[in-house]
Amino acid sequence: MDYALTELKPLYEWHECHALKGGVLFPTYSSLQWFVRQHGDELVDAKVLIRGKGGRASLVTPDFGKVAYRLFF
Repeated sequence: MDYALTELKPLYEWHECHALKGGVLFPTYSSLQWFVRQHGDELVDAKVLIRGKGGRASLVTPDFGKVAYRLFF
C-alpha cells in the first residue's frame, strides 16, 4: 500500500508512540534499532521502512508495527 508523505513517521518517533501506548515489544530504542538492522531488508520489501541515509532518520509507515510483530514472532 502506498502512503502520503504526511503519514510517514521517523523511527524514533514511532518508538516514542509505541512506548507511550504501553508497547513491550521494543522496550528501548536500541532494541528497535537492532531489530531494524536484523530485518531491514524484509521491512523494506514489505514497504514499511525507508532507510535513512547521511544522518537522516529512517521513516516508517503506519503498518510498520504490524509487520514488525509478524517478523518478531
